[in-house]
Formats: sequence, structure tokens, C-alpha cells
Amino acid sequence: MKQERARALVADTMRPAARRLAAGLSPPRPAAAAWWALRGMRDEWAHLAKLESASTRRLLAQEDEYASRVLEPTVTLQMRLYDELAAAQPAAHQSEPEIRGEWAYYTRSPPRRDLPLFCRQHVRGGSEHVLLDLGALADRHGYAAIGKFAGSPDGRTFAYTLDVTGAEQWQLIVVDCATGGPATEPIAGVLNFEWADGGEALVYTSIDHRGRPCCALVHSLGSPRVRDRVLVEEADESHLLDVSSTKDGAWITLNSHSHMSSEVQLIPADGAVHRSGPLLVTRREERLHYFVEGLARGHLLLVGSTNERDGETETSAVHRASLSHGSACKSPFEAGLGLCTVQVGDLPTPRSAWVPLRASQATTHIEDVDVGNGWIAIYERRAAVPQISVARLKLPVAKDINGEHKIKASHARSVDLIAGTNGTPADVPHRPVI
Repeated sequence: MKQERARALVADTMRPAARRLAAGLSPPRPAAAAWWALRGMRDEWAHLAKLESASTRRLLAQEDEYASRVLEPTVTLQMRLYDELAAAQPAAHQSEPEIRGEWAYYTRSPPRRDLPLFCRQHVRGGSEHVLLDLGALADRHGYAAIGKFAGSPDGRTFAYTLDVTGAEQWQLIVVDCATGGPATEPIAGVLNFEWADGGEALVYTSIDHRGRPCCALVHSLGSPRVRDRVLVEEADESHLLDVSSTKDGAWITLNSHSHMSSEVQLIPADGAVHRSGPLLVTRREERLHYFVEGLARGHLLLVGSTNERDGETETSAVHRASLSHGSACKSPFEAGLGLCTVQVGDLPTPRSAWVPLRASQATTHIEDVDVGNGWIAIYERRAAVPQISVARLKLPVAKDINGEHKIKASHARSVDLIAGTNGTPADVPHRPVI
């Protein structure tokens, strides 16, 4: 009944607009459309390729005016719908905190506010510190979006990528927590970043003229950008370059990935970031995708897939790299790789030298992993059903993973994963998990 009343209200409100259109109000159009000879069609949107031209800006302004005039009779309805939607929202919302050093970082949305506050609080309690008000930035610039926000490991500064144009023109901004002022000059054209050297430096990716992240650089706080050192340049235009970090915080990962392959290089996250060159894990191969996490005592965990099924590549995004496990494999180096390990001292390591922990399984693919305190959590989907595997790490002794528990629909099963085997889990009766 409510839906019928809403439809009637919208129809009654729009009738004056329809009469106005019938009276001669027509949408603006570009002066000429580009002709695609090969396809035999006109491209009515070719003018958007030249957003800086005066004719394009004039046309966009005319389109805004046209939309405002057509929708003018619905202003009352728009405000009524906004009030109803706002009333249905929670009075306030707060995200789960992310602990970094001695501080817990989180976002909080005050009542009837669309954009959040970025806050932090000491892990031992105390007053809340509001670091950034996204709503105030939007009011100042007319639009504002945050791509990434991260506090430094030492807690003295925080950094974020900001776009105030709506065209995804990101710039990296670093703020001193004590003064609220800039800790370094803004850096334009930054898509992603990670903290390094305990909060004294940043590793970031910059974009080319096409918006493709293609270069990774290291920046020391307080130094001019011209002194930033290039770590990696991705010359292959089919690959995107991303920066991330391992969950243990020991390594910064530089990930080059495409739909066909991926390649990871490592940089120490400590002060050696200024002195060390990138350390290649495994050279890119067609149809090989992988990402890296840190393990104990100089070991790395590799999550990989060759994604081969009927000669095609199938991928799903993980850490901005594509990972999918489509077919069962007789050995860990056939159709799917699953979980493997290598030692840092052996890098670069060919794929054939990866030590298997668990091979890829039919209809199962890994989405992410968490490593810490001698355990590994594997987030995966089996036959499209999400499940979590929690396994104990014993790499310093036997280089194996023991005591795995599958958590699925309130049931679990145990399997043993031994390094150097295909890691196929034995069938164990399900038992409830409390």
C-alpha cells in the first residue's frame, strides 16, 4: 500500500515537468558527434574525452541547468524522501577499531550526517581525538572523498588520499597529530600508500597520464618530492602496480598484476627501505597469480593459483591481485597452487621451488589470509559457501601446518597439512563448534 501511494505521489509531482517538456524544453546536445567508421556508428559522448575544453564545460553546465529545471517540481518530494531515508538510518554509527601501535583508529558517523569523522583513541582509554572531518572538507570544496586513511606506526602523524573533484584525482596528505598542520607537502597523483621506517617515510604508487598506477616511490617526511626515490617502474601497460604490506608489518609488497599474471617484490618496512632495492619473490609467468604474507623466522607464505581451466584464465581480486582456484590438482604445481612457503634467503624463487602446504581444491578458492601468533586464518569459499580454516604454524620445527579446523555453518572438521605434500585434507566427520 505504501509503495502504491509513493508511485502515485511521484506521478502527480512529475506531471508538471512532463507538461514543461512538452512546451518545448529539450536536453542540450553536443554540436557534433564523432563518427566511428569501423563500426558504422556515431559516438555521442566523444566530447567527454576533452573535459578541459570550453565547449565541453559549457555543455555540462547546460546539462546541469536542464536537469534542475526538469526536476524543479520534485524538490518537495526529494526533501520528503531524504527525511524518510535519514530517519531510517541509525542515530549514529561507529566502525570497528583498527589497532596500530598504541592507538585505536575508527570512523564515526554522527546523527543525520552523511560523511564520517575519522577518529582515534588510546588503547588504554581516554578522550576521543577527531583527526579528520570529511563532511567539513565536502562543505569547503563542494565534494570530498577519502581513498585510504592510515595512522603512522609511531602515532605522531596520519596520512590519507583525498579527491575533491569527483574525477578520482587523488593527492596524498600527511598531517601532524600534535599541531594539525601538514607534516610534508601534498603529493598529487597518488593512488595508494603504506607507512615505512616506523612512520618516518611513505611508500606510494603514482599514476601515469591514463590513470594507471605504474610507479612506486619512497618519500621521507619533510623532504621535497623531487628527492623521492623510485623503487619500481611498471613498463608493461597491461599491468597495474599496487603497494601493500604483510600482516606482520615486516615487509612492504609491490604487486604488479594483470588478468594474466602477477609479480611481487618486497621492501623491508624498517629503515632499510631507504637503502634496499626491491627483492623479487617469483618472476611473472602467464596464468600465475599469487600474493605474499610473512611467516615466522624468515619464511614467506605464498597464496597462488595458475587459474587454468579449458585454456582460459579465471580470476577474483585479492589484495588488488587476482586469485581463484578452479580445478582440483594432482600436485600443487598443476592447475592450482594453493598455499606454499619459501624462505626469504632463497629469493628469487622459481615456482617449481615453492614448498606446498596445501594444494588447490576443486570448487574452492582462497580470498584472504591472516597470519599471527603462530596461527594462520584462511578465508575461502567452497562451492560458493564462505568458510574459515584456522591452522597452527610449526615452520621453525617441521615446516608444516597442523591442527586445521574448518568452520562452516556451525560445523568443523580437522585436517593435517604437511609441507612437501599435496596437502589434500582427509575426510573427518563434522562436529559442532561452540
